[in-house]
Amino acid sequence: MRISYLALSDTRCTVQIPGCNFNCRGCFSNQRHTSGVEVSAARIAGHIPPGNEIMLAGGEPTLYRQGLLSLIHELEGQKVILSTNGYLLDRSLLENLGGITVHIDLKALVSPSLQTPPHNPI
Repeated sequence: MRISYLALSDTRCTVQIPGCNFNCRGCFSNQRHTSGVEVSAARIAGHIPPGNEIMLAGGEPTLYRQGLLSLIHELEGQKVILSTNGYLLDRSLLENLGGITVHIDLKALVSPSLQTPPHNPI
């Protein structure tokens, strides 16, 4: 599967997966563009210490369905969180996620004309 980076700490790991099927105005993620390197799911999992919480994020991880499912399989028994825009989640994919936690990242951008001026404490 293609990843753009792997960040490790004592308790948490983040796997950034590039590419996105949305083109949100104001997107802060540089992972929305296809980039990164091809790495096997087994190799990625081999770098993650047991017991770490693992966040699979992007871009949009569900663009790479088979690679994502392979990585989740390799991480079996660990706490995995999938951060997704939810667009590509369907019954088949949900049934194959193996009980991991899914965070659906709702997209919203307030028009500049609707923003509240900053609060200035006295």
